[in-house]
Amino acid sequence: MDPSYTTRLLHGERSSESMIDGDIEMLETYKMYKEHIGLQEGNVEAQTNERIEAETSDFIRDAETPLFDGCTKYTKMLATMALFKLKAAFGVFYNFYNELLPIIYDMLPDQSTLPTSIYAIKKLLKKFDLG
Repeated sequence: MDPSYTTRLLHGERSSESMIDGDIEMLETYKMYKEHIGLQEGNVEAQTNERIEAETSDFIRDAETPLFDGCTKYTKMLATMALFKLKAAFGVFYNFYNELLPIIYDMLPDQSTLPTSIYAIKKLLKKFDLG
């Protein structure tokens, strides 16, 4: 092997000079990104804590919200889980289930919190890592 052969450009390696330039360019890009979204050094932790608190309050609200005013037997989450369990147990197709949910919703009193589509149910279950 030739001792003067130090840069292996033909094998896909970049020279060290271009790597340094790329690292500096990436650093500048990251700084611009941080400035754009408003992340200062101490602000990241505060934003993370606020986000976690907001998500937690959403979980609690969804788990404790009654299915409709005056309903003491089912919450939004319990009703959703019961209907989704039936869907899974009997192998009901998504199309049928999507047609059934609005009908059940219409049968319930006004201001019902029951989701009216598979998408809404999956979105709710995803919050609880169930779907």
